[in-house]
Order: sequence, then structure tokens, then C-alpha cells
Amino acid sequence: MKERQELPVWKVRCAFMESLLHHQIVIVSGGAKTGKSSQSFLFVWHRYCTDDMLQREMMSAPLLNSYGVIILDDVHERTVPTDVLLGVLKHVLRARPALKLVILTAPHMSSKLQDFCGSVPLIQVENEHQAEVVYSCSMPKDHFLSALKLLFELHHTKEKGDIVIFLACEQDIDKAYEMIRQEQSNSNPDLGELIPVPLYPTKNDLAPKPNQEKQKCYQKYRRKVLLTTSFGESLIWIKNVNFVIDVGVERRKVYNPRIRADSVITRPISKAQAEMHKQILSTSPSGKLFCLYPEEFTYKEMKPDFPAKIQESNLSSMVLFLKRMDIAGFRPCNFLSRPAPESLMQALEDLDYLAALDNDGNLSEFGIIMSEFPLDPQLSKSILASCEFECVDEMLTIAAMVTDCSNEKWCRNYFLSCSALRMAEIIRAELVEIMKRIELPISEPDFGSQENILSIKKALLSGYFMQIARDVDGSGNYLMLTHRQVAQLHPFSSYYNTRRIPEWVLFHEFSISEDNSIRVVSEITPSLFVELAPHYYFSNLPPSESKDILQEAIHHLSPVPTIKEKQKTNNDNKEKHPQAPTEQRCIIQ
Repeated sequence: MKERQELPVWKVRCAFMESLLHHQIVIVSGGAKTGKSSQSFLFVWHRYCTDDMLQREMMSAPLLNSYGVIILDDVHERTVPTDVLLGVLKHVLRARPALKLVILTAPHMSSKLQDFCGSVPLIQVENEHQAEVVYSCSMPKDHFLSALKLLFELHHTKEKGDIVIFLACEQDIDKAYEMIRQEQSNSNPDLGELIPVPLYPTKNDLAPKPNQEKQKCYQKYRRKVLLTTSFGESLIWIKNVNFVIDVGVERRKVYNPRIRADSVITRPISKAQAEMHKQILSTSPSGKLFCLYPEEFTYKEMKPDFPAKIQESNLSSMVLFLKRMDIAGFRPCNFLSRPAPESLMQALEDLDYLAALDNDGNLSEFGIIMSEFPLDPQLSKSILASCEFECVDEMLTIAAMVTDCSNEKWCRNYFLSCSALRMAEIIRAELVEIMKRIELPISEPDFGSQENILSIKKALLSGYFMQIARDVDGSGNYLMLTHRQVAQLHPFSSYYNTRRIPEWVLFHEFSISEDNSIRVVSEITPSLFVELAPHYYFSNLPPSESKDILQEAIHHLSPVPTIKEKQKTNNDNKEKHPQAPTEQRCIIQ
């Protein structure tokens, strides 16, 4: 209780409770380490879940009748689910006047949220201390190495206090963790122990435990070094931070809807992010922020705010959710920041290719089932196709692995991550539960046989026919089927070091960066592709040598109905034998 009363948010608790009593929406604005997140939850009765989980609950309970107060935390991070929830909850609040909504955000977002929500009270939580800011004289050639060099210089001064380093990306966290541990083993024990603690904003890894044997050599002092990215300030939990090192840039994936791929770009962080990094030191009267960039870089290169992720992400899952909400009678969602029209059109086109939409653009019965899975629509389609090809058990394992493990750092010796496998096991169990709830069959495992491997590839192609590439010159230069982007196999791919490079592959992920690469790939054949891909998708492909080869395969392949064609046949039969409206069928589901 004493620690709670020392937090800045404690001073406004009465004003907060009074506002919540008389208003349906309350905005709480404050920087990092003010206690706005941890204490607001304690001021009211709650239940804790992620924004994704709340979205999924709304599909079965659109008005969220089991809740009295909903708290949206870290709204300034602008994730796609949070932005969508802000829009959808406006409809829920109108339908349920007794429901309360608390929005927790950083100061730079408060006025924008007030404009979006209307005339609602704003509770501002002020920081206690202003940190001293030290800027570099010039931009360093290597931000990463400059940050580590400064870290070791601070450690050698023997000034007390833990250190936070904001790095450009999560790969830099891995590198920094290994380099600090290696340097620590060669350092003077009299300086004390450096304990690197990786904090991943998008991963579920547990922080590695310090080596217990080495701790005996460092009796004098132990200093934590928290390693995170530009969006990791909400993960900082310790209160003894005295130094913050900020590289001032971020390496981030931005989705390009025209080529259906992520571009990996390095760009300056925003002024808002830089200010939030400084607020980490708000509880330290002698804290110092070291900016590895000149002060003029802030004014000339940094934008006021960072873009919302809804403007830089694949929106297929979001559109699928909103289509599901349409069934419940929700009108079009109002967005805090409008997504790009081409991103919405690409999402609708992809859902149509996947048979998730009917001829009127509404959610089909197939799409309703797809929306039940907490996966991207392509993966959901592959799972449903696996029911037809009797490889459900194997496909659920694949889905769980690519959902959590595709970006994990593989262990050096065995190329496995224990924490990733644990999370994949949890995800797989959730998928099995969903399959049972909606009464989909789960076939017995038969992994290893050639027939089973072919069935798995058919199931994958049913969802990922839009992600096909062909080696055009026999040396591993893969040309995407839908556009003219060229990529190579990722070095971690099992095909990478083999003598025989497959000509045609299906891929799970394609990133545009300095070295374009495709990863998580499976070899396929042209005949398999033309058997599973919808004909109207094939017709829309641009002319190319690859398309000519596929056309030749069509001539040699006897017509086999695809899932999409079967869906259309079923729809034709339903027109002859009318059933209840889609809304009623949804209730039965």
C-alpha cells in the first residue's frame, strides 16, 4: 500500500472514481511509471485479457453483457485489435448505457481520443521528475554497437542504477543479450555483474535466468540491463532505472497490399516515442537519458507521432472480424485512423478468393467457420481443407508452430526453442478445442507416409495458393507468381543447403529487406497448384512464363472440383432448396 500511495496516479484516484461514476467513458492520460495501468485495474473490479481475446468473445457475445467496466490499456500503441475495439465499442456503449469504458493512454494521444469519443472527462497523471537528456554530437555509423559501447562505459564508471536500452528491433535484443553475456565473462569481477534481461513486445519468451555459478564471483554489485525495442516502455517494471540509452531508430515491418508482402524498413522513431522513453526515468530524481542522435535530428527527422498499425498491416483478419460483426447488426466501424482503401480492397479480395464471402460480399457459412479460429484467414482455410484431406492432426500442429515459432530464435545446437514449443502446445490445444466446439472432424495422425505428405500439401495449398513462387533460373532466384518480386530461400530453410533446390514452392512468409527472402516453404508441383487454386484466381494472374507452365498443366489434368467450386455447387443447391437466413444459421453455429 505504501508503494501504491507513492505512485503519481494515487493523487488522482478520487477524481478518477468520481468521473467513472457519472460518465460512461473516462480517459486516463499519463507517462510510463506513473501507475496508470497497474492501479486503474485495482480501482475497479476487473478481468484481464488481451485485445484479441476480447474481440473473439464479441463474436459470440457482441454486447459483452458479462462486463460492467472495460479498460483498454496502452491505446497509444495503436495495435490493429485495439483500434478496431475502439470503433466497435462505440456501438456497444450506445446499446448498453450502463457499460463503462476506461481508456488508458500516453499524453500525446489524449486530445485525439477526446475528439474521437466526444465530450468525456480526461484524467491527467503528471510525472514527478524530469530526466536529464544527453544528445550525441552526430549520428553514429552503427547504432547497435554505439549503444553497447555506451553501456560498458556506464558500467565502468560504477555509477549505481539499472539501465534500459531501446534498440531498433527484436533481433538486436538477441544479439545484445549474447554479446553482454560474452563480455561479462571476460570482465573484471570488481565492477559487479551485468544481468541482461530481454523484453520482447511481440513474443512470450521468459527472461533467461542468470547463471547461478557465476553469481558467486560478483558479490559487490549486480546491475540489470533491460533490452527492448522502441515500443517496449510498458514492459519496464523495475523502479531502480537510472539510465536510458535510446538509439532513436526502429526497424519495422510495413505491409504492402499491392504485392502482399512485408517490407522491412529502418526509420526514425517519433517524437512521441522519444518522450515516452524519457518518462521511464520519471521516478528517478537523478536519471539520465542518452540519445544516440543529435538534438536537431528530433526536429528535422522525427514525425510527431508514429503511424497506427492499422495503416501498415495486412487487414484480412480485421475485415473477417468486422464481417462477423455485421451479422450481429453492427454498422460500419468508425476508425480512429482510417486504413488505406487499397488495403481494405486487398483484404476483401483475399477473403473472396478463400471462399469466406458470398456473392453479395457478406460472410459465407465457410467464412463464419473460418472466423472462429484465432489465425490469419489463409491458415484457417488450410485447417478446414485438412478435414477433407484427412490430415487435421498434422495441420493443427503446423498451424500452432507457424503462428508462434516462425520468428523465434532457434537454439544453436538443436534448432528448437523450448519457450516457443510450450507456446505452440498451448495454441494447438486451443485449436483442438475450437474444432470440437464447432464439431469439425479430427482425423487420426498418419504423419510420414507419402499419401499423408501429399494431403498436407493439398490442405496448405487450399489456403496459401496466393503465396507461390518459382525458381526461374535454377539457382534459387524465386519469382512470386502474383508480382515480379524476386526472393531467395531464407538461410534457416531446410532446402537452403541441399543440392536440389525445388522449382515450385509454397511459402508462409515473404519479407522485403536488404536480402529478400521467403521462409517456411514446401515444395509443390504445377499440377497440384492448378488442382487446388480457384480458377478465377488463376485467370487474374498477370501473364508470365510461370502462368504458361501452369496453363499447360491444366491441359494435362482431368477436372477435379476444388473447395471453392464445391462451395459454389452447394450454394446452387441451396438456391433450389431454400434454407433459413444466414443470421439464423449463425445462431445455430
